[in-house]
Amino acid sequence: MAMVRSGAVPLGSSGGVAPLRLGQQRTSRAAPPIRPPKPLSLAFSRAEQRGLSYRSEHRSNRRAYIGGVRAQSSRLRSADEAMLEAPGPRACVELPSDHARAVLFGAEHCELQPEIAEFILRERPSRVVVETALTPEMAAATGAEMRAGEGSTTMGPHSFMLQMWNKVAAELAVSPDPRASPLWDQVKMQFNGEQLAYIAAFAVGATLVYGDRPKNITYQRLLSIPTVEDLDIAFADQSANNYIEIITGRPPPVLEYKVFTTVMMAEREAVMCSAVADAVQKTGAGGCVVAVVGDAHVAGMQRMWASGQWVGLLSDALSTPPPPSVAAAPQPATTSPPAGFQDVEEEEKPAPGSFFQDVQEEGGGSSSSAGRPSAAEKPNAGVKRALLECALRLYCRPEVLADMQVVLGPVPGDEMEAYSLTHELYGTPRMLMAVLPEELLTQVCCGLNTDLWALLAPLRALRPVNGGPGFDTEEIMKLRMLNYQLN
Repeated sequence: MAMVRSGAVPLGSSGGVAPLRLGQQRTSRAAPPIRPPKPLSLAFSRAEQRGLSYRSEHRSNRRAYIGGVRAQSSRLRSADEAMLEAPGPRACVELPSDHARAVLFGAEHCELQPEIAEFILRERPSRVVVETALTPEMAAATGAEMRAGEGSTTMGPHSFMLQMWNKVAAELAVSPDPRASPLWDQVKMQFNGEQLAYIAAFAVGATLVYGDRPKNITYQRLLSIPTVEDLDIAFADQSANNYIEIITGRPPPVLEYKVFTTVMMAEREAVMCSAVADAVQKTGAGGCVVAVVGDAHVAGMQRMWASGQWVGLLSDALSTPPPPSVAAAPQPATTSPPAGFQDVEEEEKPAPGSFFQDVQEEGGGSSSSAGRPSAAEKPNAGVKRALLECALRLYCRPEVLADMQVVLGPVPGDEMEAYSLTHELYGTPRMLMAVLPEELLTQVCCGLNTDLWALLAPLRALRPVNGGPGFDTEEIMKLRMLNYQLN
């Protein structure tokens, strides 16, 4: 229904103004008064405001689209659905301890969650254990500590943000009640929940403790320990979880840890449990320790804390693994050069000290060596690296993937073709659907006068878990032509 300004008459009505004829002049008449619109009053409760903030922030931060389904990692593993429904932080549990009180908060990465910081301002804990480090120096070692006023020895955006957080915390510290100050009303709308926890910890004089393990250990273990089949399974599992969340509105509960999720989630949860236990012991009876981690870790940490399983995982979780044993990609057969001729072109080698250099040395030299297994028998390092990045892309934010690429180094030239083709194949919408179980595929998409499950069979055959090489030039060309036709 069209809205009409008060006092005006819609055209075409009985009281409407007739259009002017050529040469005719309109007689003067008083214009109707323009009344300002009434202000729109939206009275939301605090719980409703929190829900609106959560939906808007979550949908803007997560890239959930059929062409590249990706759900934000912090909502993928929450097995306790009551945590998602409860008001306040989506995950908040108290860890039983004989020493200090330990409270574990699950934070949605990049979301406004002032409740966590307000708890810190109210309870004034002695230590705050965090999953995300503030500076590169802090991220270098589990248990690294930082206090208000301390800076970074390296320049970068983190140094500027640290100075800002310290300045805000100093102003909040002199307020009788920081939560009631006008500054806090502004700050809590400008920073996400983890950043607000940093500010609150500095304001109350608490020590920030880095609870996660160094990222380079996680990246190296992800590349070394899972096989190429494990990475293929991890990609398929996460693609299915993302589609289930789109269909049902909720992520499926995690029933078991597999190889990839053990390295990616369980080992890190054991390390963070260790950091919390150490902080609790240092604080002593009568004190308080707050832990702020991604809420995907809360259920796992709670189970490990209650059972003590984190102690058994700790030694392996903090060790740097040996380089992965994978074969390089076989090259097409070529004829031997005539007698008297030899190839004087120097072979391209990976950067010294990189993972791929160790891989080639362990595999017996360059990819042209005789006796190499075929790609179907033993996938090469390029395929494994691509599958790792494609699986991680479904779990984490792009910043994490970019950081891992820097730590692991560039892909060497002789692996680049296999890496690029596998990356391209596993980045297509069809591959995201090809890895789904048949019953889930029918709920996600259906074909018109065709069987979609049968149509995707050639792509399923390329999966390493099904004995495939991980890529095929002919199938990739078909997908390229499909995208060209759609565009």
